[in-house]
Amino acid sequence: MLLRSLPSLGALDYYVESSLVSVEDSIFDQMIMPSEFADGGILHVVPAVGANSEANPANVLAKISRAYVERTDEKGNDLSFLDRTRMLLTKLSEKSSYDAIFVDARAGLNEATAGVLLGLGAEILLFGINTPQTFSGYRFLLSHLGRFRPAESGDRDWRYRLHMVHAKAGPSPTEHASFRTQAFELFADTIYDQEEGVEANSFNFDYDDQAAPHFALTILDDSNFSEFDPLARSDQVSRHFYDRTFGQFITGLAEKIGLRT
Repeated sequence: MLLRSLPSLGALDYYVESSLVSVEDSIFDQMIMPSEFADGGILHVVPAVGANSEANPANVLAKISRAYVERTDEKGNDLSFLDRTRMLLTKLSEKSSYDAIFVDARAGLNEATAGVLLGLGAEILLFGINTPQTFSGYRFLLSHLGRFRPAESGDRDWRYRLHMVHAKAGPSPTEHASFRTQAFELFADTIYDQEEGVEANSFNFDYDDQAAPHFALTILDDSNFSEFDPLARSDQVSRHFYDRTFGQFITGLAEKIGLRT
């Protein structure tokens, strides 16, 4: 959506190739394309599928089924999906010095989700709308992750990297409070420590603590973005246009990852 022309290969090609053999460095140059929407900097995009897949769409579903296959390297080590994802990000970040790398993870839950979420050491944004389906799905995920809670919380506690995002939110503070309440109850039931109050070495938060994972960043509902196509409507990525909808989210995210807006 941010590229007028695609590179020949996409991330999917890398995952398929790396499930079979060691990947040549040249493949990474064929996956990156600069976007024209960079404003005063450089924005590189690695799409999920590249021009080769667009030209041969009948092969894409078969590629997806092969992407998660694990293999053994030349030294006899098992290479998981997480290992190959780490390798991908390492190789791509060697190409340029980036202020931030954003990974648009696949929607839904599957066997690879939890491992990659924890294994990359990244800040994790949990998007959802104020519906029962959102909190039901995240209850499955967070209940699973709750099995890996550290015995004592500290600076390296992976739970600090989780952040809820209330997407397509209405303007009503009551709706925002409803989302926060359900998120608070979800985190309290799954990955928050069970001590009463907030202890020095426990992972626990007050309901109104804005630094808490359950205290969601907000993206307002805006019909102007229901058909997002910045290539056809470049005004959709101009700041005066998107700031009213995404401003709070962008400011909050920048603070969490240490960037200026």
